[in-house]
Amino acid sequence: DVYKRQPLGGGQNDADGLGKGLHRFGLKVRLIAQLCHDAAHPLLGLPADGRAVLAGAGNRGGGDPRCCGDILDGNCHDLFLLDIQGNQFSSKGFPRCGGNLSPRGEGFCPVTICASMGRGLYFWHTGEYTGNSRPRKIRRKKEILKMQATIHNEFLTLTVDTHGAETVSLKNAAGEEMLWQADPAIWKRHAPILFPWTGKLVDGTFAAKGKTWKGGQHGFARDLEHTLLRAEGDNIQLELRADDAIKAERFPYDFVLTSTFRLEGKTVHHTLQVTNPGTEELRFGIGFHPAFNVPFDEKHTTTDYEFRFDQPESPVILDSRPNGLLSGKSYYQWKNQQAIPLTDDLFANDSFCMAGLRTGTIGICEKDTGRNITCKVEGYPYSLIWSAPAKPVRFVCIEPWHSLPCLLYTSDA
Repeated sequence: DVYKRQPLGGGQNDADGLGKGLHRFGLKVRLIAQLCHDAAHPLLGLPADGRAVLAGAGNRGGGDPRCCGDILDGNCHDLFLLDIQGNQFSSKGFPRCGGNLSPRGEGFCPVTICASMGRGLYFWHTGEYTGNSRPRKIRRKKEILKMQATIHNEFLTLTVDTHGAETVSLKNAAGEEMLWQADPAIWKRHAPILFPWTGKLVDGTFAAKGKTWKGGQHGFARDLEHTLLRAEGDNIQLELRADDAIKAERFPYDFVLTSTFRLEGKTVHHTLQVTNPGTEELRFGIGFHPAFNVPFDEKHTTTDYEFRFDQPESPVILDSRPNGLLSGKSYYQWKNQQAIPLTDDLFANDSFCMAGLRTGTIGICEKDTGRNITCKVEGYPYSLIWSAPAKPVRFVCIEPWHSLPCLLYTSDA
């Protein structure tokens, strides 16, 4: 099946650079690429609006007359991705995996593409072709395409983007979207991973190895491309490794962050594992930040929902008002309550960071139907609830953390 099309912009440079870029690299993947032509092409021997195999990139000079050179031109406008192994990858990029393409036949030729270091597919736009001649290099521009992977069972369909290893869709059996869809006017994320710290840093910096480093809120893992290791059956696994650029610009320590998603019935298991491949101590913080749509349907409103613990709680609220940094103070907002009513003003002063919980779960529950989305927080020293200051409330976040933001008067990470 053809899953999605990737517009190339219609320019000769776009199509030209694609073919040239594919030729330059040597990582084979399990995809077949095709180009849709607006006009007949004498080298391809196809009529207008025909479909041509992307030849010339991976089989230069190899017997098939269409593979004698770089044959893309300005008429190539759409890239189609076909996954012959049944995995659902979108046209935002290509999975980094080995394997041969389909045997030659029906006009198909082996095509070689590259997902360099798992950071997406690199296209080098290089100039113009005239027939089979080599192009004159006019400019060089790098463009990175990302990708998504989807798994499903009879109850759930989960889609994860390689950008940040972030879940971008979670649908139930009825096709209803349960995850916030990142409206940039309200909050532009879905379910970011927080690593290698949670919360804010004083003045946006931290000190390590005798140097001051700049860092944004919640670390940088959510803003980088992760390598897709596996997407099959009921599992998706991705990895982020500290490379030279990360250690020079963001965080001076070796690490491997592995994100594993697994479906089991009506449950999504999301596991984060941090490995230290180096010899020096690795200090880090980590947390989850999923956002769930509220209300669940058009028949309900904000006050039809409440957060629920699995037992009565008197959480200690760690004060981080008004700037997201810990003040060193704490207070009680609720005592001996098993439910926290949701209102449009609940998060007027930002999130609630709760410590000392005994509950194993926190859920957002629809009062009249009992429908709920529940997160396991057992074993996490801190759990937060939050939503963006929009009225009415559009989503809620349930966030188990293993670390805290900085204190207001320190930049020591």
